[in-house]
Amino acid sequence: MRLFTFGCSYTRWHWPSWADIIARDIGCHYENWAEPGLGNVGIQHKMLECDLKNKFTADDLVLVAWSGWTREDRYLGHWELTGNVATGASYSMKFLEKYWHLENDIMKNATAIITANQCHNINYQSHIFDYDVSLNERNGPSDQRKSPVDSKFDYLIDALPNKILFDKTNNTQYNGLVPYDRHPDILCQLEYVNTVYDTIGRKLKDETVNYYTNMYDNLISTITQMPTLSDHSKVAAAMQQFFGKCYMSESIGI
Repeated sequence: MRLFTFGCSYTRWHWPSWADIIARDIGCHYENWAEPGLGNVGIQHKMLECDLKNKFTADDLVLVAWSGWTREDRYLGHWELTGNVATGASYSMKFLEKYWHLENDIMKNATAIITANQCHNINYQSHIFDYDVSLNERNGPSDQRKSPVDSKFDYLIDALPNKILFDKTNNTQYNGLVPYDRHPDILCQLEYVNTVYDTIGRKLKDETVNYYTNMYDNLISTITQMPTLSDHSKVAAAMQQFFGKCYMSESIGI
């Protein structure tokens, strides 16, 4: 068995993600192709790249946590990891007013997800955000947010796989010690693994649960002794100091 995982920062961040936990629990060949800030078009491209290079088989585990729908994926010698176009600093309002469009978000994201499912046997997949909420709230940067979603896209929406959301309900952000960072903490990631396992027919080993629970407790103890982690750079530095490595530097693929 080999394990291949895909996604954005929920799948590869400054601390062990659900993908890392599964890899340790199973103890098999593992490649995490996730990129923080990557959108679903980029995820689909990386999934195809991985398949072409590794030749997926029926024995492999292919798992993905799909990203948000308001991301702009561009490959400029490397993937531009810009996150949400409406809230990030990479795109000007002038660019957004000219090029962003709700219908484009629907077309490119739904097509990427459907194509990935047509091409690959994905054992489990979820969405880190509810795309229906995004479409209903029209969180774009222009008056398009006031327009209803055109029924001409029903053929795409209806073809999407069963929607499962990444449950972040019990994410405490390390008991509130990391208020700046809303990514699922280690215990929330561990809980998500149980959800994945319920679908693929596996059970977490007690040793794995204990290992990551103790890691969480030790991390809480360490953070408590630190100055407030009030911005991204402080969170990154603290996590790298604790783990003795940078999880963010382990990118795979072009």
